[in-house]
Amino acid sequence: LAANESELVQQRVTELLEDGIGIREELPESQWPDWMAERLARKQPSKRLPDYIDAEQLPALVTSDKKHVLPQRVVNGVINRIVGSRPDSVDDLIPMLRDFLSPQSRDAFTWHIFERWRENGCEARQKFCMWSIGFLGTEQSATKLLPHLDEWTSNKHFHRASWALDVFKCLGTDGALTILHRVSQRARSKALRERADEVLGDIAIEREVTRDELEDLVVPDCGLDIKGRREFDFGPRQFVAYLDEDLSPMLQDEDGKVRKSFPTMRQSDDPAMVAAARDEWKLF
Repeated sequence: LAANESELVQQRVTELLEDGIGIREELPESQWPDWMAERLARKQPSKRLPDYIDAEQLPALVTSDKKHVLPQRVVNGVINRIVGSRPDSVDDLIPMLRDFLSPQSRDAFTWHIFERWRENGCEARQKFCMWSIGFLGTEQSATKLLPHLDEWTSNKHFHRASWALDVFKCLGTDGALTILHRVSQRARSKALRERADEVLGDIAIEREVTRDELEDLVVPDCGLDIKGRREFDFGPRQFVAYLDEDLSPMLQDEDGKVRKSFPTMRQSDDPAMVAAARDEWKLF
């Protein structure tokens, strides 16, 4: 690795450590929000992850201020509610945790659960492992499911691809709707296109809007301003992104030089800002 790339890797490792891998204090019970304490105190049937997933080895769930990690007994309660949820019936604790926990830790937590499930045969009765991404994850993790859709449908595992569409329905963001719309228009499998269209119809009914009104939400702005531009900040350097005539993403530096690929970090750049910009560029 070049020196600057090595520095970026080291910075990312530091960020991961700071996100709660063994160095943050557990959130003391005295600081639990009332809504969390109240819901965790409710008695409900005990539910567990599959035996091949060790709950105590899952990535830490970190508070949004990155000061604490959830203690294991709270994590067990979260798991219990994930396992007991369905796309049309998500435990009311889960949505509240989205703002309370950092997006990075939520993604790492749910993606780990999904990956262990995928590696162990994707058993139907444990499909909540994939749905967990929709319950508690973010668009960034959910979009990583897209390459699997064609794989599953071409290998006669349509049901898995269908469950993946439920993930985007659970997320409910404009970006998730855009992805569902894209699948409904462009998926190779006719059955998958029809299933995505059906999911969009269900969402329209739930939101009490017409399909035309829902379609207005699926036109992505990609974070562009009214001039069709978006800034990516490296600290001392800034790059402006825009879409060319073919709708391909382009970057322009402060000297006006245009590039199609993400710039290499310089030693003078802010590593944390570069890492954040790189993640945003991938989504863009």
